[in-house]
Amino acid sequence: MLGLGLAVAILALLAGVFFVTFVWRPPTRGHLEVWNRTQTPIWIVGQEVTFEVPACGHAAQDNFVLDRYDVRPYRASNVSETGPYRP
Repeated sequence: MLGLGLAVAILALLAGVFFVTFVWRPPTRGHLEVWNRTQTPIWIVGQEVTFEVPACGHAAQDNFVLDRYDVRPYRASNVSETGPYRP
């Protein structure tokens, strides 16, 4: 019985190491620079940070989560004091 419990514990440990090593990835962070060549401002909506890129301008953000972000057009109807509407 002790041998079976030890085998289960070792398998659980190996499964955890496999998951952390090959399946789960921490978010990729880096420098994001956006150039807006349109005549309207846009929003870059990230997981942790949202910032505006002015019309015909550019903006940059350090330590930005690069795995997932949206680009949204600026509209007066979807902007509040804290930034664009997040569905």
